[in-house]
Amino acid sequence: MVILGLHSGHDAAAAIFKDYKLVAFVKEERITRIKSDGRKIPFDAIAECLQIANITMKDVDALCMSRAHFPIQYYKKTSQWQDKFRKNIGIKKIKILATEMAKQQVYNELDIIDKEYIIKDLGLRDDVVVDFSNHHYSHMLGSFYYTTWNSNALYVTADGGGDGVFYSAYYYDGKSLQEIYGGDSYIYKSAQKQASIGDAYSYVTKILGFTPNKHEGKITGLAALGTPLYKEEIIKHFFITEDGSIKSHLADEKSMEKVLDSIKQKSSPEDLAASIQVATEIIITDWIKQLMKCYKVSYIGMSGGVFSNVKLNQAVAGIEGIQDLFIFPPMGDEGLCVGNIISFLIKTEGLENISQYRQKMQIPYYGKKYTKKEILDAVPNEFFIYKEDDYIKKSAMLLQQYVGAIFFSGMEAGPRALGARSMLASPADRKINENLNQRLNRTEFMPFAPYVRDIDAKDIFSIKDSMETACKFMTITTNVKEKYIDTIPAVVHVDKTARPQIIQREDNYLYYDILTEFKNLTSLPVLINTSFNAHEEPIINRPEEAFESLLDNRIDFLIFEGFLVLPKEIAKEITKS
Repeated sequence: MVILGLHSGHDAAAAIFKDYKLVAFVKEERITRIKSDGRKIPFDAIAECLQIANITMKDVDALCMSRAHFPIQYYKKTSQWQDKFRKNIGIKKIKILATEMAKQQVYNELDIIDKEYIIKDLGLRDDVVVDFSNHHYSHMLGSFYYTTWNSNALYVTADGGGDGVFYSAYYYDGKSLQEIYGGDSYIYKSAQKQASIGDAYSYVTKILGFTPNKHEGKITGLAALGTPLYKEEIIKHFFITEDGSIKSHLADEKSMEKVLDSIKQKSSPEDLAASIQVATEIIITDWIKQLMKCYKVSYIGMSGGVFSNVKLNQAVAGIEGIQDLFIFPPMGDEGLCVGNIISFLIKTEGLENISQYRQKMQIPYYGKKYTKKEILDAVPNEFFIYKEDDYIKKSAMLLQQYVGAIFFSGMEAGPRALGARSMLASPADRKINENLNQRLNRTEFMPFAPYVRDIDAKDIFSIKDSMETACKFMTITTNVKEKYIDTIPAVVHVDKTARPQIIQREDNYLYYDILTEFKNLTSLPVLINTSFNAHEEPIINRPEEAFESLLDNRIDFLIFEGFLVLPKEIAKEITKS
C-alpha cells in the first residue's frame, strides 16, 4: 500500500509510506525556499516526495491529513460555505478544518470537507481513501512508531496548540496506548490557552522582537546570557493536577500576555529569556514527574514544538528513573505528515499489528538523493573539482583553516542538520563563531553545535544513558567535561553545555571519516556542525543551492561523495600539498 501523508498548516510537509516504511519526507520550505512555508496544500513537497518514491499520484492508495488549513473550495456546499461565497472568495481564502468542526459541532471531517474536490485537485484515483488525524495524536505517533520500548513508556506532546489542545500524554503498556490527556474531545471544548507554556514562550519570542513559531531557538540561546530572576512570577500561574494535567489560575490568554508584558518592562531581554526558559523546564519536568507517579514509566517519547528546546530536553533526561529518552527528529508540525499515516495504519490494521513494524529511527535522510552526474553537471565553470582518492584527507586538512560544507544522501527530516546538509569548521578558536555569523547573517549569541564519533563521545561530553538516543539526532544539550572546555571553545555554550550529534560510521561514512582524519591531524575530536543555510533561509536541498552558497562566500569549499568542489585559489593549496 502507498500512503501519502500531508500537513497543510504552518511548516507544511509531505511524506510517503510504502506499506509500513517511510520512503520520502519533504518540508515545503525546502522546495519553495520560503522559511516555514505553509498554511496551504504543500504541492511542491508532494511532487518531490513522488519523485523520491518513483511513483505518481495515481499510485497512492490513501491520503492522510491533519485538520489544518484548507482553501475554501475544499469545503462542501452543504456546509456553511455556500456555493456563491465559495466561487467569489477564491483560492486564497483559507479556513482551519479543526476550527470549523468546532464551530459547526461536526464530528466527521468529511461532513464538511469535499472529498471529491480534494481527490480531483490532487490528481488522485477516485477510490483513494481519505483520512484525517488528531494533531497531538499524530505528534505522539511519530515518537511511538520510531521507538521499540515494549512497556512502561510515556509519550508526551507539547506545543503552541493544535485541535484545541496544548499538551497530550499517552501510556503504553505493551498492548495498548492509553490516552491520559489531550484527545479529540478538546476540539469542541478547547483547553486553557493560558496554560500553554509553549504559547507563553512564543509570546516572549514576539515581545523580544523575534518571530513566533520560527525564532524560539534564539530565546533559548539568549537565555544562557541571562539570569532567571522572574521565573517564579511565571511559574505561579501554572499548576499540575493529580491526574497529570497542566492548568492555569489565570482567566484567559490575555492575562498571561499581561504577566509577560509586565516582566518585560522591568527586565533585560536576557533575563526575560532566562526566566521563560527555566520556567518552561520546571513546568514540563514537574508535569512529567507527576505522570510518572501515576504510571510505571522507564521511557519517555516526546514531540511537538516545545520539545525542539534542547535545554528543556536535557532537564527531562535528568529526571530520576528515566532509562531512555527519544525526541522525534521532525518534532514540529512538519512531522505531523508522518504521524497522520501511522494513525491511519492503526485505524485500519490495529495497534497490535502495527506495533510489530515499530523500529528505532536511523538518521532521517529522507530527501531526494542526487547522482554524481547530476551534481557534476551543475558545478559552475569557475570552480575546481578535486577527484583524487585522498579527498577526505584533503577535506580534513582544509577544515583546519576554512569553512566547508558536506552534501550527502538526501536532506534530513526535521530542523537539525545531521550530516547530509551540514557546514563544518574547526572548533579550536571561538572567533570562528563571529566569522560564520557574519557570513551567514546570523545572530551573534546563537551557539554552534559539534558532532563527535561514537567512540569519543563520552570522553568529551557528560552523556547519561538516557541521553544517548537523543544525541544521535542533536535534540538535547549535555555538559562538556572540564578538560575540553578550553580545547573546543567554538562549540561550548556560556553555561558549559553543548548540543552534540553522536555519529556512527554506518550512518554516514563520509561525515565520520572526515572527522577521523581531522582528529588524526589536530587531535581535536569534534568538528562544528551547523545547518547549511544563511539566516532566514531554509536548509539547502539541491546541488545548485550549495554552489550558490559557495559563490556567495558563505562557505569556502564543498564535500561530496568522491570529490570536492572549491575555488581555484584554494585548490592550489591541496594540489601542492
